[in-house]
Amino acid sequence: MQIMFDSGSTQSFINKEVLNRTVHFPINYKKHYYLLADGNTTFEVTGTVKIFVEINHIKTNIVVGVVNSLCTDCILGMDYITKYKVNLNNQQLRVQVHTPFKTLRIPMVEQSTKPKIKCWLSKSDRSNPSQEKRLPLISTIFYNNKKEKYHENNLSMLTSASEHHIKSLLIHLHDLPQFHELKQILTKYQPLFDTSRTTMAQTSIPHVICTSDNPPISSKPYPQTLEKQNATFEIIQQMIRNKQIRASSSQYASTILLIKKRDDKFPLPNLEQTNQMVGGHEYYLTLDLRSGYFQIPIREEDRHKTAFITTHGLYEFNVLAQGLKNSPPSFQLITSNLLLPCKKFSLVYLDDILIYSNSFQQH
Repeated sequence: MQIMFDSGSTQSFINKEVLNRTVHFPINYKKHYYLLADGNTTFEVTGTVKIFVEINHIKTNIVVGVVNSLCTDCILGMDYITKYKVNLNNQQLRVQVHTPFKTLRIPMVEQSTKPKIKCWLSKSDRSNPSQEKRLPLISTIFYNNKKEKYHENNLSMLTSASEHHIKSLLIHLHDLPQFHELKQILTKYQPLFDTSRTTMAQTSIPHVICTSDNPPISSKPYPQTLEKQNATFEIIQQMIRNKQIRASSSQYASTILLIKKRDDKFPLPNLEQTNQMVGGHEYYLTLDLRSGYFQIPIREEDRHKTAFITTHGLYEFNVLAQGLKNSPPSFQLITSNLLLPCKKFSLVYLDDILIYSNSFQQH
């Protein structure tokens, strides 16, 4: 079995096909999702199982996640590395594993065959000379700040959307040490600022829709102008690509209305109490979640209740939609629980977050 020690992985994993070739404990089937190093791609684990790893006739054990596809047979992450105080000596190409019985030393594989992956161009885009155009950057592992590519007499500069956002966030800072310190932090968490693609939160509190034993409500689509029909079709296709909605066969059918986006400003509850909490501080930071509702999943068995009808067909939501009666309380509950450890220096209202501090270091 080929084992890879990965200090960048919080957990350990094993390929299900490899596991099936061994005698093992029963798998605890419960799906979990992890985020890969690119900050965007989700990684599905079908269950967990306790395995024994024998090194030089000494058995070690760890609970691993079972996955259908893996780049190697088994990945031992930081949970195993911490448990056995593993030392990865890259100079001597040796791994030391400390057990209660003895210290185990095993050699690293000097060269590993790099996997070859076929790639196809799914969509092309062309820009004219001297034209500036923003394109989405999809899930890269290795990304340079700037990639230069010469083509004939033209020079193309490729930068990510998140890099552009980070620069705009820091443009007002004139203190160079603070500028560089904040830029380093923001660059480290660069994928969080990539608004070119949507994400769905892996929350343990999905939105629940209780309708008791009331019969389904079905309506006919409202008439629309040709312009609005085309706009509706484009929005639906984009939401399907983003996995925010899906085709439906539900008995429910609600109508939809196209409404222009507001300025997203909400009055804070209890303004006097808010001023008492945040007043007197020197540093303030506001965070706004992009399409916050669309990041919250709806419980699978309730999704058919969100079905809506258009002239293009019947669809249902996978994520929280605007207009559902209990959408704001559900969203507020999740964001409040998420920021509970930061309650002393943060204030959250729906998808708007305010962080306040007395000094730059605290901030």
